[in-house]
Amino acid sequence: SSVPPSTPNRTPTESANTQPSASSSSNNPNEELTNALSNLLLTNQLPQSSISTLQSILRENATLKEKNSKLKSLLGRSAKAQRDAKNELEQLKKLYEELGREKERLEHRVEVLANRPTHMDLLA
Repeated sequence: SSVPPSTPNRTPTESANTQPSASSSSNNPNEELTNALSNLLLTNQLPQSSISTLQSILRENATLKEKNSKLKSLLGRSAKAQRDAKNELEQLKKLYEELGREKERLEHRVEVLANRPTHMDLLA
């Protein structure tokens, strides 16, 4: 790959020691590194084998960043699902307790009604 025409000509020490400008920081960091590696290769400061190794490391780094991002997203969704399940369990426990109290109330009402004297008992 070659140096983009918009890139100013710099000596190798300038490109290594100069911080990227605000406008170039919006570019893809891997693209900037690839361009820097190209410059080093063109100026014979690094052998091709080193450049290939560095490019392989850059690709692996990009892959690992993507995996890391996916794992963070998965972890966030898992934590949310766990919180939701906990809240649902608490609500179901409260509902269960409420239904238990209602059951006791109805059983007591049935018992009161069952023990009430019938019309025949009242007429006798």
